Amino acid sequence: VSHALAALVLSQEVKYIHLEQDLSGTAFVGGGNKFGNSLIALVGYLGASALGFGLSLVLVFGKYAYFPYVFIPLGVVALVFWIRNLFGAVWTLSQIAVLGGLLYYQQPVWLILFGGIATWSLVAEAFYSAFIVLKLSFSAPKQAGDATLLQKFTSIPAGFWGVVFFVQASYLFVS
Repeated sequence: VSHALAALVLSQEVKYIHLEQDLSGTAFVGGGNKFGNSLIALVGYLGASALGFGLSLVLVFGKYAYFPYVFIPLGVVALVFWIRNLFGAVWTLSQIAVLGGLLYYQQPVWLILFGGIATWSLVAEAFYSAFIVLKLSFSAPKQAGDATLLQKFTSIPAGFWGVVFFVQASYLFVS
């Protein structure tokens, strides 16, 4: 979703998002120039780590009630406009349903639990994905996802981008 939001900010078309069962995904966007495409590629890992960090702060400060008001609208927009595969649709719809139910039935303990699990999952996935991209950016640079795209757009080696993703993910993971 970070890629899609960045594309919209840069006036590019968001074609679709494909979510995988390992909770990774791919956003397909169209148009733009090398600079804009570089920003879109860069914001995926940065956005996931920053969102995980921000949600951790939300939990630390006891503002768990904000979770549904962030995730339900974001999930609905993603589902209606961008997510086009069955797993992604079922996953997103189930998250919307759980949060909606928790909000409707006013279950703060379950909302805290769900928010904690969702936050930890996001933080752990952002860290793990950045590690995989780091590893691939050196061992198989043509298969390193966003690091490969950034190499194509900037002529800076994929390994550099793998390190950037991993350093920022590590920092926000331990913060």
